[in-house]
Amino acid sequence: MSMMKIKFPMVPSDYVFKEKYFLKDAKTQPVFFKYKVKFLGGYSQNYTIKWLEIFSRYNGISANIIQSEWGPGHYFISDPDIFNDRPDLFVVFLLPQDFYSLSRTSSPMEEISEIRSNIYKFVKECEKKKINIVFSTLETDLISFPDTIKNNSFLSFSIDLNQTLNEINLAYKNVLIFSISNICSGFEFENYVSSRDWYAFGNPFNINASFLIGNYLNNHIRGLLGLSKKVLVTDLDNTLWGGVIGDDGPGNIKIGNETPEGRIFADLQMYIYHLSKRGIFIAISSKNEKHLALEGFMNENSILKITDFANAEINWNIKSESIRSISKFLNVGLESVFFLDDNPVEREEVNSSCPEVLVPNVSDDPFTFLQALKFYDPFCIGVKPLEEDISRNRSIKSIKQQTDLLAKVKSYNEFLKNLSIKVTIQKISDKNFDRVLQLNNKTNQFNFTTLRLKQDELSEIMSNQNNLNLTYSVSDKFTNYGLTGIIFLEIGKDKIIVNNWVMSCRVFKKTVEIAILNEVVKVASNKKIMKIHLKYISTIKNSLLLSFLKDNGFQQLKQNTSAFDFQEWVLDLSKKLEFKHYIEVLT
Repeated sequence: MSMMKIKFPMVPSDYVFKEKYFLKDAKTQPVFFKYKVKFLGGYSQNYTIKWLEIFSRYNGISANIIQSEWGPGHYFISDPDIFNDRPDLFVVFLLPQDFYSLSRTSSPMEEISEIRSNIYKFVKECEKKKINIVFSTLETDLISFPDTIKNNSFLSFSIDLNQTLNEINLAYKNVLIFSISNICSGFEFENYVSSRDWYAFGNPFNINASFLIGNYLNNHIRGLLGLSKKVLVTDLDNTLWGGVIGDDGPGNIKIGNETPEGRIFADLQMYIYHLSKRGIFIAISSKNEKHLALEGFMNENSILKITDFANAEINWNIKSESIRSISKFLNVGLESVFFLDDNPVEREEVNSSCPEVLVPNVSDDPFTFLQALKFYDPFCIGVKPLEEDISRNRSIKSIKQQTDLLAKVKSYNEFLKNLSIKVTIQKISDKNFDRVLQLNNKTNQFNFTTLRLKQDELSEIMSNQNNLNLTYSVSDKFTNYGLTGIIFLEIGKDKIIVNNWVMSCRVFKKTVEIAILNEVVKVASNKKIMKIHLKYISTIKNSLLLSFLKDNGFQQLKQNTSAFDFQEWVLDLSKKLEFKHYIEVLT
């Protein structure tokens, strides 16, 4: 899958007039996901829709975008017919034009209670139907008319409405609010509105803003589909701080408020620090003497400390080797990595050797690092993190503790016994729904079909009375990994069908999968069923599962005939089977 080629500093006007070229190129990209989006309000959003289609297609997503009739966004949310299209996402535009035109005699403040009530009803209905929503905040600088009644000022109204949106954003997992001005800040154009575009075409934003809004919405959809990156790998010299620490010394690197350049690096470090608090792994790939490089984090102005990093490859190896080493240590695929480096030679080497890694084409201006992180939004920060995300970095300490334990024991089996692993099995429910959806959509290696699910599809699977859909959470003596596995079972008269089975890479190679298989066998035995059928779609990333199937007695029945046709494997329980594991299973 090719990415749209962007050069930083990024100026939207360099791209917006090449729309036809990018649309043609995007349509050559393969489609892995289909996603339906419905725009409510916003009047004419043709530019935004075109760019959302382009950016989505570059990410393997075919976006079917439906635009409401001409009118204010808050009018449509109270119309029950808007759900007839069964969208996956509503985008609701709230604009000053919507409210100044309420009537000649009334003011917006007189209708705020009804508008607030309608928004809450709409959000609750979307939550029930498993539909995500994006609201734009109301921004007063899009258009302005003089206020005639002091107490009913439009500024007061916008503050009141935005406060309502903020409360909803905090209370509901399926809601995101975004600011048009925030999306457009940091890019090289003077204004994001155009009076000409509004009066002539009914477009409240100019083409530059529409380009950025389309990209922003695409990034959010990527996150909802589980396509966010997991690891940020960064260089050090002239990337996390200004200067070369081996030449300038730790006291002379540029970081902090003393210089303009230092302030940018401080902001970049703060951004990365907050990524780590969301559960994003941050790692270092730097060509340096390690003892010198580590002194940079002792600078009193350095926000990041070496303990914030999951892994640090500080040596003279080529960068692609270091990134592969980081990927192996964290047990994640290279496609989950975003790499930041000021040196174009290093970036090109990684691009050539690890094409799966996303490498932004930044300049030597550190501001472009922030701009690239904002534009690509590789970690999809609009999607609310789950507890399993936030706790992910805690597992790094566990990895090191396990490495030490493995070095002390005589065998790998003894190592597993000493880990005291516990697996807790529960049914899929509304309580763990979001985590199940995320795990299914983000996991590539231990995922038998790699078929992604949307919210309504998962709800449909849960409602099928013939299905037994289970989750399992894993812990050991060092850490609690949380919910790290799901298995979708279909119970038939004479066989159990495993429609999909997914497990996080964080609990690989600990016989957890053997313990789960043994539990499925118990379910079959209790129902006097002698056959377990399993669906498998082979990909480059999940090829390890073939060995698992063969090693545990499965036989192939059906050969796939196309890339997306599944193989069917069967386990005959009439044969003598032994599933040895070192897991305590709790139900």
